[in-house]
Amino acid sequence: MKYYLAKLILKFDKFIHKKFDFLNLNKLGKFATNYEWIFPYLYEDIDELNNKTFIEVGSRDAYDSLGLIEKFNFSYGYIFEPSYTGIIKCIENLKLYHNLSKKLSLFPFGLGNKNGLETFYEYRRFTANDNVPNYGASRFNSISNESNISYEVPMYELDKLNLNLTNNYLIIMDCEGSELEVIKGSKNSLHHSKYICLETISKFSIEIKSLLENLDFKLIDCDWENTIKGELPKSSDVKNDKFNLLFKNQNYK
Repeated sequence: MKYYLAKLILKFDKFIHKKFDFLNLNKLGKFATNYEWIFPYLYEDIDELNNKTFIEVGSRDAYDSLGLIEKFNFSYGYIFEPSYTGIIKCIENLKLYHNLSKKLSLFPFGLGNKNGLETFYEYRRFTANDNVPNYGASRFNSISNESNISYEVPMYELDKLNLNLTNNYLIIMDCEGSELEVIKGSKNSLHHSKYICLETISKFSIEIKSLLENLDFKLIDCDWENTIKGELPKSSDVKNDKFNLLFKNQNYK
């Protein structure tokens, strides 16, 4: 009985979303909360963004990309997500908000500094307060343990993909420690973009800053409280916590 009731509810839910898509409108405006702190920079160029593209590396659920399309009317966006669970969630949300997702493409693989198969570790641990595990914490650079499952996924260098990025404006990254490898495999593509926003920890931040400075990007902001603009937060303050950095292309026109 429960099985048939569940199937009936699922069919009804799909019917509602398909036939009454306007009911989802009250959910719009809640996207892209992870990157709201950089929105003032984007608003400075808002009249130009309808001719610009963006890239999201490590999406989790496509919400941030959907929000960027909704708020800034980008012409197109490219989403990269390697985890099985993340791919499914992205597809579900792209279907749910199909009017926005027409301007998005989902690539179900990872970006890095090589081309081929790579072991990926999907986080599957539940805590007392979780309805689902935090699959957004899944990563390439990990070890197999009881908190995750591992499987092989394709990895590519962004520079080797046949994408037209000449009008790209923004790259956002939440790669759980793979940001350096993504940058190394994207050196030729990055110069098209005005901004790169990425999440990192103190351990990797100095090398990331140095690499991007060599590519003519300048650190202009950080979301860690009381950090001086253009500087990294103090390692003694952040310890092992994550924070976001925003870099600007000094040669962008």
